[in-house]
Amino acid sequence: MVLPHIAVLTNRGRQRTENQDAVLALCFGDGQQMLLAIADGLGGLANGAVASRHALQRIRQALVTLDSESPIERIVAALGNANSEFVQAAEGDSQKTMGTTAVGLLFNSAGVLSYNIGDSRAYRLRDGVLQQLTQDHSVGADLVRQGLLTPDELSSDPRRNQLTRCVGVEPDFEPDIVGPAPVASRDRYLVCSDGLYGPLREEEIARLVEAAPDPLSACARLIDAANAAGGPDNISAGLAFFE
Repeated sequence: MVLPHIAVLTNRGRQRTENQDAVLALCFGDGQQMLLAIADGLGGLANGAVASRHALQRIRQALVTLDSESPIERIVAALGNANSEFVQAAEGDSQKTMGTTAVGLLFNSAGVLSYNIGDSRAYRLRDGVLQQLTQDHSVGADLVRQGLLTPDELSSDPRRNQLTRCVGVEPDFEPDIVGPAPVASRDRYLVCSDGLYGPLREEEIARLVEAAPDPLSACARLIDAANAAGGPDNISAGLAFFE
């Protein structure tokens, strides 16, 4: 498989004083594998920015020394280590309670694999159709899956931000892993924080990505659109473009 062109961008947004998102675009494994990853620090807790950056630093450290081990096993172990560190820190001092979401897309010869925990998302744009590849881990998303809320109702429901899983806070750690799945020519893959998909409809996201000439331009256009829609949260986007 020919690897994609990738880019990531992050922005504070218009209504936050600090950017608690962190982003990572990494080529590793002798140039044969790529990762797009985003972590969104929990804004209701102290040290959200520390948590998101530390989680991605753990992943980077795990992958740059990759040998024969499966990269997804390394990623899950890295996030598990971060989870344990956050929980242990909070046991000694409740002011150190911290957590973060984590989402990523891994590209290699097997295709594309996604992982996530929390409500940051991964999408695929193929033939003009945007498909969410991950499931949100939140009270609101659970209610949608149970048929008790519609997606439109969820957009204004405060329970959409009540996470049921994350990195940190609880000793239990359970990310979702999907794939690997084959890729197709002209596929576009997106990872993003809720500061991007929250203020933008999926139709707008698809239109902006499809019209962009390259992944960096697509990231910039998406962030500009989210800010134009109010920029209520930190905004992060990572894009992979296949030829």
